[in-house]
Amino acid sequence: GVVGWSGGEEEAELEGAASAAGSGGGGWAARLAAELGAVEAASRDLLSDADSEVSDPSTILRRLDAWARDERPSYEQAFVDLCLPTLLAPLVRLALLCWRPLAAGDLAQQPWHRQLTSAAASLAGELAAADGAAGGEIAAGGRGEERAASDRAMLARRGALPARLACDLALPLLKHAVTHSWDVFSLRQTRQLVAAV
Repeated sequence: GVVGWSGGEEEAELEGAASAAGSGGGGWAARLAAELGAVEAASRDLLSDADSEVSDPSTILRRLDAWARDERPSYEQAFVDLCLPTLLAPLVRLALLCWRPLAAGDLAQQPWHRQLTSAAASLAGELAAADGAAGGEIAAGGRGEERAASDRAMLARRGALPARLACDLALPLLKHAVTHSWDVFSLRQTRQLVAAV
């Protein structure tokens, strides 16, 4: 029956069915695994020679945070917070090439997600420290209140960034895995899907 199949039994059964159908499917699972391994290796090597200034989300966000801290008006005029999902999407897509939601579904454990969450927490700490250092400047003509409102808005957008990228980029992959690959009788796969959601 279907209920206790392991991955190896499924592959053997599928290969046997493909061979019986005359499609010459002998070893196709091994070829598929080798091809998948080659794609994953190429994705890891794709940005290996690129500077971290353009290939590491943490570094990119640190640079943008420094810009926001030092030149807030120009940072806000450039609508950088609104551009962050577009800016980081290629890096997240590259990281998601190796994500297997049925094997390791927890998005919060993915390196890109941890980096973005950590950067948001770091930014919150920096802004809180800067706000504490400013002290009495809030009463100076409302300028401090404007800055505090701007800080709150920036923190809200930055805090929502991992969720937005997950919804835009990972959710379609998750939907495809559920629709086309999920074995409803597999407790392991079901647990990974629950972790992903």
